[in-house]
Amino acid sequence: MLLTRQQLAAHVFASTDASRVSLQYLRIDPPVEGVSTVWATDGHTLVRCKALAPPADEFPLIPTIPPSAASPTKTVLLPVQTAKLVEAALRKQRKATRTLQILGYALLKQDGDMLYLAVTDLDNPQTWQVRLPDATFPNVEGVLPGGVYAMVAEAGTPFGISGAYLSRVGSYRGQFDDYQPSVKVTSQGLLAPVLFEWSDTISNHDVLCVVMSMRL
Repeated sequence: MLLTRQQLAAHVFASTDASRVSLQYLRIDPPVEGVSTVWATDGHTLVRCKALAPPADEFPLIPTIPPSAASPTKTVLLPVQTAKLVEAALRKQRKATRTLQILGYALLKQDGDMLYLAVTDLDNPQTWQVRLPDATFPNVEGVLPGGVYAMVAEAGTPFGISGAYLSRVGSYRGQFDDYQPSVKVTSQGLLAPVLFEWSDTISNHDVLCVVMSMRL
């Protein structure tokens, strides 16, 4: 499967708290009709980034990846540190993507309990390999619309949002520099998560960010 730079950049939402090991991964769901989904959370903010990508077999051959490796068919967890390295590599070779669009993606394959990632500009392929972690990503679906926080606050009830969390959403939003559509903001009720949503029809991304609110 192929991942976009914006999906890998979801690492900014992962936890940096060493005691919260299960939150130091990106959750990567296999593609459904070509659309893969990447999740990240630190327990206070959450991002879900969906992207439509070309088939993995269109990516240039990477000889150092075992021939037996294939696109994951089940959800996998990718360590944040690895995601940062791959995203940084994609960012550095943005000029190459103007020549061949497929070079703007990172390849992700799995062979047993090993994950293999690669980016290339055709001249200098870079690869990473990491063992699948013995960790469980938290159930994050409950904060989405219709989840456990589905409630309605009385009209005019004030609530607060951490400026640091808003800055995180804004910084991530800046990753989508090809097109700047409006951001839809939805409150699910008093003390419930606030939703920030946008769709980038040029780069085929659909993004949902969730930020916990607080009582004033």
